[in-house]
Amino acid sequence: MSRSFRLRRARSRRRRIVVLSSAFIAAALIGALAWIAFVPAGRQFIGAVATRVALGDRPINVLFIANNARGVKANDPLGLGSAAGQADAIVLVHFDPGEHAIYAITIPRDTLVAQPGWHNPIPKIKTLFFMGDQEKPPRGPQLLSKAVADLTGLPVDGYVVANFASFKAAVDLVGGLTIDVRKRIYDPHDAHADFKPGVQQMNGAQVLAFVRVRQNHAGNDYRIDDFQRMQAEVQVLGLLRDRVLDPKNAATLMPHFVSSLKGDIATNFSQDQLVVSASRRAARRSTKFRWERSPTRCR
Repeated sequence: MSRSFRLRRARSRRRRIVVLSSAFIAAALIGALAWIAFVPAGRQFIGAVATRVALGDRPINVLFIANNARGVKANDPLGLGSAAGQADAIVLVHFDPGEHAIYAITIPRDTLVAQPGWHNPIPKIKTLFFMGDQEKPPRGPQLLSKAVADLTGLPVDGYVVANFASFKAAVDLVGGLTIDVRKRIYDPHDAHADFKPGVQQMNGAQVLAFVRVRQNHAGNDYRIDDFQRMQAEVQVLGLLRDRVLDPKNAATLMPHFVSSLKGDIATNFSQDQLVVSASRRAARRSTKFRWERSPTRCR
Protein backbone atom coordinates (compact mmCIF):
# COMPACT_ATOMS: atom_id res chain seq x y z
CA MET A 1 0.00 0.00 0.00
CA SER A 2 1.58 3.27 -1.13
CA ARG A 3 2.12 6.21 1.20
CA SER A 4 -0.08 8.51 -0.94
CA PHE A 5 -2.95 5.99 -0.77
CA ARG A 6 -2.68 5.80 3.02
CA LEU A 7 -2.78 9.62 3.25
CA ARG A 8 -5.89 9.80 1.00
CA ARG A 9 -7.64 7.16 3.12
CA ALA A 10 -6.78 9.01 6.36
CA ARG A 11 -8.08 12.31 4.93
CA SER A 12 -11.29 10.57 3.82
CA ARG A 13 -11.73 9.11 7.31
CA ARG A 14 -11.29 12.56 8.90
CA ARG A 15 -13.86 14.07 6.52
CA ARG A 16 -16.37 11.36 7.45
CA ILE A 17 -15.74 12.03 11.15
CA VAL A 18 -16.22 15.78 10.63
CA VAL A 19 -19.43 15.24 8.64
CA LEU A 20 -20.83 12.77 11.18
CA SER A 21 -19.89 15.06 14.07
CA SER A 22 -21.51 18.06 12.37
CA ALA A 23 -24.64 16.04 11.69
CA PHE A 24 -24.76 14.90 15.32
CA ILE A 25 -24.33 18.47 16.60
CA ALA A 26 -27.01 19.76 14.19
CA ALA A 27 -29.42 17.02 15.26
CA ALA A 28 -28.75 17.74 18.91
CA LEU A 29 -29.28 21.46 18.35
CA ILE A 30 -32.54 20.87 16.45
CA GLY A 31 -33.68 18.50 19.19
CA ALA A 32 -32.85 21.04 21.89
CA LEU A 33 -34.70 23.81 20.05
CA ALA A 34 -37.71 21.54 19.56
CA TRP A 35 -37.62 20.60 23.25
CA ILE A 36 -37.55 24.27 24.25
CA ALA A 37 -40.28 25.25 21.79
CA PHE A 38 -42.77 22.41 22.16
CA VAL A 39 -42.16 20.59 25.45
CA PRO A 40 -43.41 22.27 28.65
CA ALA A 41 -40.28 21.25 30.55
CA GLY A 42 -38.20 22.94 27.86
CA ARG A 43 -40.13 26.18 28.14
CA GLN A 44 -39.78 26.00 31.91
CA PHE A 45 -36.01 25.51 31.65
CA ILE A 46 -35.37 28.41 29.27
CA GLY A 47 -37.80 30.62 31.21
CA ALA A 48 -36.01 29.83 34.45
CA VAL A 49 -32.59 30.65 32.98
CA ALA A 50 -33.82 33.92 31.45
CA THR A 51 -35.50 35.06 34.64
CA ARG A 52 -32.45 34.27 36.79
CA VAL A 53 -30.32 36.37 34.43
CA ALA A 54 -32.74 39.33 34.47
CA LEU A 55 -34.18 39.28 37.97
CA GLY A 56 -32.28 36.71 39.99
CA ASP A 57 -33.80 33.73 41.75
CA ARG A 58 -35.19 35.42 44.85
CA PRO A 59 -38.88 36.16 45.43
CA ILE A 60 -39.99 39.70 44.58
CA ASN A 61 -42.93 41.85 45.68
CA VAL A 62 -44.58 44.12 43.13
CA LEU A 63 -47.17 46.76 44.01
CA PHE A 64 -49.93 47.26 41.42
CA ILE A 65 -51.73 50.61 41.67
CA ALA A 66 -54.82 51.78 39.78
CA ASN A 67 -55.01 55.58 39.50
CA ASN A 68 -58.65 56.71 39.41
CA ALA A 69 -57.99 60.13 37.85
CA ARG A 70 -60.63 61.10 35.28
CA GLY A 71 -59.99 63.00 32.11
CA VAL A 72 -56.40 61.80 31.62
CA LYS A 73 -55.01 59.84 28.69
CA ALA A 74 -53.65 56.31 28.93
CA ASN A 75 -50.09 57.58 28.52
CA ASP A 76 -50.36 59.74 31.67
CA PRO A 77 -50.53 57.08 34.41
CA LEU A 78 -49.49 59.50 37.17
CA GLY A 79 -51.80 62.31 36.03
CA LEU A 80 -54.19 63.67 38.64
CA GLY A 81 -56.97 64.84 36.35
CA SER A 82 -60.25 65.09 38.19
CA ALA A 83 -61.53 62.88 41.06
CA ALA A 84 -58.27 63.69 42.90
CA GLY A 85 -56.20 60.95 41.23
CA GLN A 86 -56.25 58.61 44.20
CA ALA A 87 -55.26 54.93 44.39
CA ASP A 88 -58.48 53.14 43.46
CA ALA A 89 -56.96 49.64 43.70
CA ILE A 90 -53.85 48.62 45.63
CA VAL A 91 -52.59 45.04 45.19
CA LEU A 92 -49.25 43.70 46.44
CA VAL A 93 -48.21 40.63 44.41
CA HIS A 94 -45.52 38.26 45.70
CA PHE A 95 -43.75 36.24 42.97
CA ASP A 96 -41.86 33.22 44.33
CA PRO A 97 -39.80 31.45 41.61
CA GLY A 98 -38.70 28.68 43.96
CA GLU A 99 -42.25 27.74 45.00
CA HIS A 100 -43.72 28.49 41.55
CA ALA A 101 -46.32 30.53 43.41
CA ILE A 102 -47.98 33.94 43.22
CA TYR A 103 -49.63 35.50 46.27
CA ALA A 104 -51.80 38.60 45.97
CA ILE A 105 -52.59 40.82 48.94
CA THR A 106 -55.27 43.44 48.33
CA ILE A 107 -55.07 46.57 50.45
CA PRO A 108 -58.42 48.22 51.32
CA ARG A 109 -58.15 51.73 49.90
CA ASP A 110 -59.74 53.28 53.01
CA THR A 111 -57.08 51.81 55.32
CA LEU A 112 -55.88 54.46 57.77
CA VAL A 113 -52.12 55.12 57.91
CA ALA A 114 -50.08 57.32 60.22
CA GLN A 115 -48.34 60.30 58.57
CA PRO A 116 -46.91 62.45 61.41
CA GLY A 117 -46.36 66.03 60.34
CA TRP A 118 -49.10 66.04 57.71
CA HIS A 119 -52.07 68.40 57.94
CA ASN A 120 -54.17 65.22 58.25
CA PRO A 121 -51.90 62.93 60.32
CA ILE A 122 -54.04 59.80 59.76
CA PRO A 123 -55.13 59.84 56.11
CA LYS A 124 -56.60 57.00 54.07
CA ILE A 125 -53.93 55.05 52.24
CA LYS A 126 -55.43 55.89 48.84
CA THR A 127 -54.71 59.58 49.55
CA LEU A 128 -50.93 59.00 49.73
CA PHE A 129 -50.84 58.50 45.98
CA PHE A 130 -52.57 61.86 45.40
CA MET A 131 -50.38 63.70 47.91
CA GLY A 132 -47.17 62.28 46.50
CA ASP A 133 -48.18 62.98 42.91
CA GLN A 134 -48.52 66.67 43.67
CA GLU A 135 -44.78 66.85 44.36
CA LYS A 136 -42.15 67.61 41.72
CA PRO A 137 -41.20 65.05 40.54
CA PRO A 138 -44.29 62.95 41.42
CA ARG A 139 -43.68 60.54 44.32
CA GLY A 140 -47.11 58.94 44.67
CA PRO A 141 -45.95 55.36 43.98
CA GLN A 142 -43.00 55.72 46.35
CA LEU A 143 -45.13 57.02 49.24
CA LEU A 144 -47.69 54.30 48.68
CA SER A 145 -45.00 51.61 48.44
CA LYS A 146 -43.54 52.67 51.79
CA ALA A 147 -46.97 52.65 53.45
CA VAL A 148 -47.76 49.19 52.07
CA ALA A 149 -44.37 47.89 53.24
CA ASP A 150 -45.05 49.28 56.73
CA LEU A 151 -48.55 47.81 56.74
CA THR A 152 -47.65 44.31 55.57
CA GLY A 153 -44.11 43.97 56.90
CA LEU A 154 -43.01 42.98 53.38
CA PRO A 155 -40.46 44.86 51.27
CA VAL A 156 -41.83 46.36 48.05
CA ASP A 157 -39.31 45.74 45.28
CA GLY A 158 -41.13 47.63 42.55
CA TYR A 159 -44.39 49.14 41.40
CA VAL A 160 -46.61 49.31 38.33
CA VAL A 161 -49.16 52.16 38.01
CA ALA A 162 -51.95 52.35 35.44
CA ASN A 163 -54.97 54.62 35.11
CA PHE A 164 -58.46 53.69 33.93
CA ALA A 165 -57.69 54.45 30.28
CA SER A 166 -54.58 52.25 30.21
CA PHE A 167 -56.44 49.43 31.97
CA LYS A 168 -59.14 49.50 29.28
CA ALA A 169 -56.43 49.50 26.60
CA ALA A 170 -54.74 46.47 28.20
CA VAL A 171 -57.97 44.44 28.21
CA ASP A 172 -58.75 45.40 24.61
CA LEU A 173 -55.20 44.47 23.56
CA VAL A 174 -55.77 40.83 24.62
CA GLY A 175 -59.16 40.67 22.90
CA GLY A 176 -61.31 41.25 25.99
CA LEU A 177 -62.06 38.90 28.89
CA THR A 178 -64.70 36.24 29.54
CA ILE A 179 -66.22 36.92 32.95
CA ASP A 180 -68.80 34.99 34.96
CA VAL A 181 -71.25 37.49 36.48
CA ARG A 182 -72.82 35.54 39.33
CA LYS A 183 -75.81 37.80 39.96
CA ARG A 184 -77.44 40.85 38.43
CA ILE A 185 -75.37 44.05 38.67
CA TYR A 186 -76.83 47.52 38.31
CA ASP A 187 -74.83 50.61 39.28
CA PRO A 188 -75.83 53.54 37.04
CA HIS A 189 -74.22 56.28 39.11
CA ASP A 190 -70.65 55.34 40.07
CA ALA A 191 -69.38 52.45 37.95
CA HIS A 192 -72.02 52.85 35.21
CA ALA A 193 -72.44 49.08 35.18
CA ASP A 194 -75.45 47.11 33.98
CA PHE A 195 -74.89 43.34 33.68
CA LYS A 196 -77.24 40.39 33.62
CA PRO A 197 -76.12 37.14 35.31
CA GLY A 198 -74.10 34.65 33.30
CA VAL A 199 -70.81 34.15 31.46
CA GLN A 200 -70.15 36.97 29.00
CA GLN A 201 -67.39 38.43 26.87
CA MET A 202 -66.44 41.97 27.89
CA ASN A 203 -64.30 44.66 26.30
CA GLY A 204 -62.04 47.02 28.24
CA ALA A 205 -64.73 49.55 29.14
CA GLN A 206 -67.11 46.82 30.31
CA VAL A 207 -64.44 45.09 32.42
CA LEU A 208 -63.57 48.41 34.07
CA ALA A 209 -67.24 48.99 34.90
CA PHE A 210 -67.55 45.45 36.26
CA VAL A 211 -64.50 45.67 38.49
CA ARG A 212 -65.38 49.08 39.97
CA VAL A 213 -68.81 48.12 41.33
CA ARG A 214 -69.14 48.34 45.12
CA GLN A 215 -72.68 49.72 45.41
CA ASN A 216 -74.86 47.31 43.47
CA HIS A 217 -78.47 48.58 43.27
CA ALA A 218 -79.88 45.34 41.84
CA GLY A 219 -81.32 44.30 45.22
CA ASN A 220 -79.07 41.30 45.95
CA ASP A 221 -75.99 40.60 48.09
CA TYR A 222 -73.51 40.57 45.21
CA ARG A 223 -70.90 43.33 44.85
CA ILE A 224 -72.20 45.56 47.62
CA ASP A 225 -68.98 46.58 49.42
CA ASP A 226 -65.26 47.21 48.99
CA PHE A 227 -64.29 43.68 50.01
CA GLN A 228 -66.37 42.11 47.22
CA ARG A 229 -64.94 44.67 44.86
CA MET A 230 -61.39 43.64 45.84
CA GLN A 231 -62.30 40.03 45.07
CA ALA A 232 -63.45 41.16 41.63
CA GLU A 233 -60.14 42.98 41.12
CA VAL A 234 -58.19 39.79 41.81
CA GLN A 235 -60.57 37.78 39.60
CA VAL A 236 -59.99 40.16 36.68
CA LEU A 237 -56.22 40.35 37.23
CA GLY A 238 -56.10 36.54 37.15
CA LEU A 239 -58.06 36.42 33.89
CA LEU A 240 -55.84 39.07 32.33
CA ARG A 241 -52.73 37.21 33.47
CA ASP A 242 -54.01 33.97 31.94
CA ARG A 243 -54.69 35.68 28.60
CA VAL A 244 -51.29 37.34 28.39
CA LEU A 245 -49.33 34.29 29.58
CA ASP A 246 -51.19 31.58 27.66
CA PRO A 247 -48.34 29.40 26.27
CA LYS A 248 -50.14 29.15 22.91
CA ASN A 249 -49.49 32.81 22.15
CA ALA A 250 -47.36 34.20 24.98
CA ALA A 251 -44.20 34.28 22.84
CA THR A 252 -45.76 36.90 20.54
CA LEU A 253 -48.56 38.45 22.60
CA MET A 254 -46.68 39.08 25.82
CA PRO A 255 -43.76 41.13 24.37
CA HIS A 256 -46.29 43.02 22.21
CA PHE A 257 -48.46 43.59 25.28
CA VAL A 258 -45.58 45.01 27.31
CA SER A 259 -44.12 47.13 24.49
CA SER A 260 -47.54 48.51 23.50
CA LEU A 261 -48.34 49.57 27.04
CA LYS A 262 -44.88 50.72 28.13
CA GLY A 263 -45.90 54.36 27.75
CA ASP A 264 -49.19 53.75 29.55
CA ILE A 265 -47.73 52.55 32.84
CA ALA A 266 -45.39 54.06 35.40
CA THR A 267 -42.92 51.56 36.82
CA ASN A 268 -39.41 51.31 38.20
CA PHE A 269 -38.87 48.03 36.33
CA SER A 270 -37.26 48.00 32.89
CA GLN A 271 -39.20 46.68 29.91
CA ASP A 272 -36.80 43.73 29.65
CA GLN A 273 -37.43 42.80 33.28
CA LEU A 274 -41.19 42.86 32.73
CA VAL A 275 -40.97 40.74 29.57
CA VAL A 276 -38.58 38.16 31.01
CA SER A 277 -40.45 37.85 34.30
CA ALA A 278 -43.74 37.34 32.47
CA SER A 279 -42.08 34.83 30.12
CA ARG A 280 -41.26 32.62 33.04
CA ARG A 281 -44.83 32.82 34.30
CA ALA A 282 -45.91 31.63 30.84
CA ALA A 283 -43.46 28.72 31.00
CA ARG A 284 -44.89 27.56 34.32
CA ARG A 285 -48.59 27.03 33.87
CA SER A 286 -48.71 25.13 37.17
CA THR A 287 -48.03 28.30 39.14
CA LYS A 288 -50.14 28.47 42.32
CA PHE A 289 -52.15 31.62 42.98
CA ARG A 290 -53.50 32.70 46.37
CA TRP A 291 -55.46 35.82 47.35
CA GLU A 292 -55.36 37.45 50.79
CA ARG A 293 -56.77 40.65 52.25
CA SER A 294 -54.54 42.88 54.36
CA PRO A 295 -55.40 44.27 57.78
CA THR A 296 -57.02 47.69 57.67
CA ARG A 297 -54.91 49.67 60.11
CA CYS A 298 -51.28 50.68 59.95
CA ARG A 299 -49.28 52.20 62.76
